[in-house]
Amino acid sequence: MPGSSYTAELAYDINRRNDRTTIHCKRLLDIFPKFTKPFVDKYLFGPLSIITGLGIVVILLVWYIIILLPCIFYSKYIMRYPSIFNLPQTTSASADKDTNTSNTTIGSITALKTLHARSQMYQQQSGGPDNIAPLIMTQLSLGGPNIPTGVLFTQVYSILARWNFYLTGRVFVDQLIECCFSKLVKFGEVGLLQLRTCWLDDVVDMFATENEDRKFNIVILGAGYDTRCYRLDNIKENESAKLYEVDAAGSQESKMNALNKANINKSHVSFISVDFETQDWMEMLQSKSDFDKSLPTLFVWEGVSYYLDKHVVLSTISKVSQCGRGSYIAFDYFDESCLNNTMRKSSKKIGEPLKYGIDSVDEFIRECSEQSGRGEHELKVVDNLRSDELKERYLAKSHGRYIGYSSEFGGFLMIGSPPIYKAKVLIAPSKSSIGNVLADQIVQTCQVALELRDIFTIALSGGSLPSFLQTLSTRFEQAGVDPEWRKWHVLLADERCVVSTDADSNLGSIRTNFTNNVPIPTKQIYGIDETFLKLSESTEIIAISYEEEVVKPLLQKCRGMLDCVVLGFGPDGHTCSLFPNHPLLNEHTRLVAPIDDSPKPPSSRITLTFKVLNKLSRQIIFCGAGSSKRPILDAVFENDGRRTKGQTSKKDANVKTFEVEMVTPAPFPCGMARPQQQGKDSLVWVVDKDAAYNK
Repeated sequence: MPGSSYTAELAYDINRRNDRTTIHCKRLLDIFPKFTKPFVDKYLFGPLSIITGLGIVVILLVWYIIILLPCIFYSKYIMRYPSIFNLPQTTSASADKDTNTSNTTIGSITALKTLHARSQMYQQQSGGPDNIAPLIMTQLSLGGPNIPTGVLFTQVYSILARWNFYLTGRVFVDQLIECCFSKLVKFGEVGLLQLRTCWLDDVVDMFATENEDRKFNIVILGAGYDTRCYRLDNIKENESAKLYEVDAAGSQESKMNALNKANINKSHVSFISVDFETQDWMEMLQSKSDFDKSLPTLFVWEGVSYYLDKHVVLSTISKVSQCGRGSYIAFDYFDESCLNNTMRKSSKKIGEPLKYGIDSVDEFIRECSEQSGRGEHELKVVDNLRSDELKERYLAKSHGRYIGYSSEFGGFLMIGSPPIYKAKVLIAPSKSSIGNVLADQIVQTCQVALELRDIFTIALSGGSLPSFLQTLSTRFEQAGVDPEWRKWHVLLADERCVVSTDADSNLGSIRTNFTNNVPIPTKQIYGIDETFLKLSESTEIIAISYEEEVVKPLLQKCRGMLDCVVLGFGPDGHTCSLFPNHPLLNEHTRLVAPIDDSPKPPSSRITLTFKVLNKLSRQIIFCGAGSSKRPILDAVFENDGRRTKGQTSKKDANVKTFEVEMVTPAPFPCGMARPQQQGKDSLVWVVDKDAAYNK
């Protein structure tokens, strides 16, 4: 998704991130002096992971020889019982050797391994997201059901792995893969599953937040031992959320038994059994439950796509287009290059053959779009995240090294039909009349703000925008509205790191064109602290100061949200000091960010981030004039078929008013600025007829 990420805001929440990426246990390494730790970590504790692995292998061999071999011989050759292992039972030459055992009554061994990895991460870090996994795992065996002493062996294995982590701060099985098998296996099991668990948790939480005022569905496809319905409060305790788990009968039966044994309430979840390779899961979901596909629906499809044939994958994704607007499917995928012969053969031997990897994400999306063309809504990419960003977000580090191993295995995709976001477009007959149209919008917003909160906060950007504010005082008078200037608080949407008397200063331009002509108290017009400029302090310090001394105190005064943000936009689509393809587009933690490599001079600036624009603003108004802006409007607005018929303004017959749909995902920063609390005038574009995308 160009320029943004659906899950970024939660991923970079400081407390949430610390819970996932901070090791919460004391390790043997902590007793060594600081200067010796890198040496000890590299040359002493690194090999300990291999020693732990060898110890587990020895225990496994002893266990296999003493317990399993006699049991296998007795059951298979004396009592003629089916195999006690989790393998497909094919009895004829024509039987499908690619049958996935999760479709039988035996259940899925991969689902067990996933649950165990989640349990390990939670217990080892005293954190990690899945606190339910250890409760379920105590009832199960890693090798599958019916294996004598399997549960006991699994518990011994877990204890050894946990002690290894306490000593070294590393997930030993991933370290083994990285050291010994990285050329054969392209990912570390535990590290990958930690990334996947965290990302999908964020997807669910963001979806629930996005739909907090209406009913919605959560469907866990191929649920395995997924625990989100039992641990995420956003959906578990949400009366507006309908929860469904769809899975093969064998896996589902095993899971339900484990939930019962662990005394975990499952009454709020509907369970639907289906064979994904032979049955239409959407039809089964609708016929066996009260599922309402007209509602916004999130399909969580974890660890399933690569076990299915390509046509099944495309068919599954296309079904999302049949559901209500704002429906998504979130899933992980392997690159085709990752699925080498070793992985394919080993997965086939355990009864869960890997079948499908993606050669090209762009080509895959094109094929999904062709399939979804038969649905009601067009599907678009909402998230497409690869390993490097995922590790940085979700995987803890120990002395500069990630505790788990995860190479470029593939990625995580989220595809769906985002909710329609509408904006109001006001087309002025000329550039000279834009100021009046803009002023009328500000008059309305100010009047409402003062009535409700007795304070008016407005953020202004620079460039050509301040020149459009010259008629603001006059329009208040003509409207018969008292602006109550002393209740105004004016802050900067962005600023160049120069003194206010400099020709490049946004504050200087705002003063000249606006605030010097109205009685707003000087102390309520907030520029950057110029003392830092005199001391040659960094842009970082200036940004921190503006956030802590200006933005946060103002947000407290105006009930947590700015009333109005008035912005310009450039021919390149930038707004504030947020430029196309710049890393700041993915800044979702800070309120004010520094930039020292601005494509436009001067290079050093500070800017409000999308966290303020989209989450903490009640209204955004864009202003632009001239034919150079027309390509940007063509790109950020949907085509003519997606807008309402134009109307003339009640105040000025020469001003045309349109309601348009915004393109999602947005191709430019200015199109990404959208107040989350969408209302009638949450997003307004004021342009002249030369800039208008359709005059």
